[in-house]
Amino acid sequence: MQNPFSNMRRWLKFELLDLKAILQAIEKKNEMDNRRKEKIRKRDKDRLDLQNMRDGQVSFRTLFMGKESKISRITNLTNSIGNTERDIECLELLHKIIVL
Repeated sequence: MQNPFSNMRRWLKFELLDLKAILQAIEKKNEMDNRRKEKIRKRDKDRLDLQNMRDGQVSFRTLFMGKESKISRITNLTNSIGNTERDIECLELLHKIIVL
């Protein structure tokens, strides 16, 4: 005959492990949401910088840039926006998978 207290102890141990796993999953989901929000902020900032450079507005950063460095900066911003868009799409897909 088994001791009912040892069965209860084992059951409680496994329940605690399940709760820890759920808390870790929620924490990782929140971390991923924060990463997605940071990517969106970066994309919006890059879009604003790109629009300002295309419009010819001068900022402290672009004040001392030559024409070639401005063209290079516009190219880098365009590439950065494209990469960030793909990262956001991937993070949104992961979010959908995790939430389900």
